[in-house]
Amino acid sequence: MKYEHFGNLLQELRLNYNMSRETLAENICTPKQIYRIEKGESEPSIYLLHQLSYKFNLDLNEYYKMYFTTNTLVGLEGVNAINAALEAGNIPLLRSIIVKYENLEDFKKGENLQHIYYCKALCSALSDTDYNTSLEYCYEGIKIECPGFNINKITENMYSNVGFALINCMSQNYFVLEQADNGMKVLTQILTVLESYAIDSIYPLFHHSQFSLKMYQVLLYNIGVQLFEYGEYKQALDYVKKGIAF
Repeated sequence: MKYEHFGNLLQELRLNYNMSRETLAENICTPKQIYRIEKGESEPSIYLLHQLSYKFNLDLNEYYKMYFTTNTLVGLEGVNAINAALEAGNIPLLRSIIVKYENLEDFKKGENLQHIYYCKALCSALSDTDYNTSLEYCYEGIKIECPGFNINKITENMYSNVGFALINCMSQNYFVLEQADNGMKVLTQILTVLESYAIDSIYPLFHHSQFSLKMYQVLLYNIGVQLFEYGEYKQALDYVKKGIAF
């Protein structure tokens, strides 16, 4: 059966399992959030997809990825082009890719739109040295998958690969803007998320990717660098050793 949006499937499953919204939401979110997803007003976060999967004993992650994301040929072509430009560190090329794809329907929502925001955040920071605008793009991008995103509550969610990249970019903007407390808060919380859900995961539905492993090492390095900058040499060394051991 084809569904207009993920909420149609969620509502059908909930009713088939004779669950109220309150029962389904228990210990994972609010009934209002379930209502908004069912009405197509909100997209579920990666974390919420995991939790709903446990409730129904179904892997909703793969179903969501197959039917409710924009993995069209044009979408895949654009994302591949973005990744190639990122690998090459070619910011002018990244700008041209944004111009080529951002107004296409395939890049108007979901993970594809997140890629556009991530590219814009990098271009603003690395080329324009406009870190406030870069930070705004990071927030716009992460709120696509996590509407209630708050840097004080990062550990309450799991994130997609591009979501992790956006949050990491966010932390670096905070450091450049001399908001070190926020920068370190973001870094340490992402590290906790990765350790909980990817590195030492007890959740059978989550399989860590090579991206997660690389991001984990990048975070350990970034935290070590920041601690070193502030004269916390012993702590910095501990993070470096942890990264090497990993």
